[in-house]
Amino acid sequence: MMKISLIENVKFEAECRGHRIVLDQPIDDGGSDAGMTPVELFIASLGSCIAYYAVIFCQRRKIPSDDLNVELGWEWAEDPHRVGAIDLTITLRKKLTEKEKTGLLRMVKGCTVHNTMRNLPEIAFTIK
Repeated sequence: MMKISLIENVKFEAECRGHRIVLDQPIDDGGSDAGMTPVELFIASLGSCIAYYAVIFCQRRKIPSDDLNVELGWEWAEDPHRVGAIDLTITLRKKLTEKEKTGLLRMVKGCTVHNTMRNLPEIAFTIK
């Protein structure tokens, strides 16, 4: 279970399993820029999930992953306003063979966040 609580203005705290993250909006959007926006956290969730799967792939194949980086960029779409496109780049020190690249791509496309985005969950809203 996760709980999102208002701290002040448009700044929130997300708490889950004893961990806390502050989310906020940039100053230009009425926030105090004290944390990532919800969309940035969404992108971070995808990137870190893919990074996890990439590390597991590397560990299983004895490929060094100590310098692994995942960089993400995104573009907006409208009607409705949303993230419309995400570009993701995985960088490793070791030059991968084509076979390793294919295997890594297959592995990271199995990440839970990616799978959730491709197979949208039902969301039930309750207002108390």
